[in-house]
Amino acid sequence: MTDKLETVVDNVLTRLLLLEPLACTDASYATKRWIEIRQDAPYWVNRIASLADRGPEDLPTYDLGIDMRLILAFQSGVVREDNIDGNPQVKAWAYAPRVVRYFRKNQALALAGQAALTHIDIPNVRITLPRGLDLQVLPLSREIMLAIDFNLIVPLQVGDQE
Repeated sequence: MTDKLETVVDNVLTRLLLLEPLACTDASYATKRWIEIRQDAPYWVNRIASLADRGPEDLPTYDLGIDMRLILAFQSGVVREDNIDGNPQVKAWAYAPRVVRYFRKNQALALAGQAALTHIDIPNVRITLPRGLDLQVLPLSREIMLAIDFNLIVPLQVGDQE
């Protein structure tokens, strides 16, 4: 049986969608889509940020980088003089360390009673907060988005033939 890299990556992303709402219980929704606007913030959006190949040819190791964005709030009709709602910003102070701690404790990317995913180099799974709280103006609108960006690095060992 041959495990393809695509299957392993998809399994990691599927598992991640189950874990994110547990890392931040206020965010009950997570998607593989990077662009998704919902009214029930906070929620998670995700994307594959990188897939770097390293290691020997017979059993290459890939560093799968996943950008995880916790969208905290949208605010419409923003002009320069508007005050931006501070509540999501305050919550970000609690969310950021909680999420980092959760994924450091759950490097196997497994729920209680669930087997760890195959092909993951569990001790080397790591999460970072590269930019932290971010405010973005959505293109062609006067709407802003407040979000926290995390980066999850999952080392994978996937050979061409198993």
